[in-house]
Amino acid sequence: MQSQIDPTQIFIRNWEIYQKVIKENYMRHKELGELAQKYLQDFSERTPIKMLDIGCGDAHQISEQLKSLNVAAYTGYDLSEQATQFAEQYFAGFENIIAFQIGKMEDLIKEDQTTYNVIYSSFAIHHLIDDKKAEIIKDCYNKLFEGGLFILIDIKRQPAQSINDYKASYTQWINTDWYALDKDEKNAIIDHLNTCDIPVENKTYTEYALRAGFSLLEEVNVDDRHALLAFVKN
Repeated sequence: MQSQIDPTQIFIRNWEIYQKVIKENYMRHKELGELAQKYLQDFSERTPIKMLDIGCGDAHQISEQLKSLNVAAYTGYDLSEQATQFAEQYFAGFENIIAFQIGKMEDLIKEDQTTYNVIYSSFAIHHLIDDKKAEIIKDCYNKLFEGGLFILIDIKRQPAQSINDYKASYTQWINTDWYALDKDEKNAIIDHLNTCDIPVENKTYTEYALRAGFSLLEEVNVDDRHALLAFVKN
């Protein structure tokens, strides 16, 4: 009889790999974080931030960004309880204004009775099929106060690029340029890419957001594969 694989160990392994990706800035976390920070800084100067973070993971980067800002409340959604345990440590100085919910983001947002003034999502929504992407963006609109800010950071396809061509291109880039990762680590990332990622073009996200009622503030492409989109609820 085969022994069961400890899911905690699987998480730790994948988490460690992703930390390398962030450290090497392969997915442009640094530039994207700086762009988001400008919006968060400006917003917090006008009113305390009440943030929902969709797909928060360990929330390391966003916790660092929020430390210098006026924050009234933060809620993070994630599938992984282990990830939120890391997040709780990073948010240790925020006292009683932090909460985490474990489950599917597309379900949690429908069950959540709270209203927010900032919704933030980094490298999460691309995991949903397109209909669910549109649906969760509409749910984000409904969960925001008027004047609320929606910051969406994600991977993206090029115009007219098929999903298969996208995956082939991204895989080649990982194998060629992600020098800090060994073969097994690259294969773990590529396996996730092939089984979980369903990226769309920026214009698709914008179409979903405009249909929901948002106005586009800015689209920033930090390279050919990663972008930030900022929307406001008028």
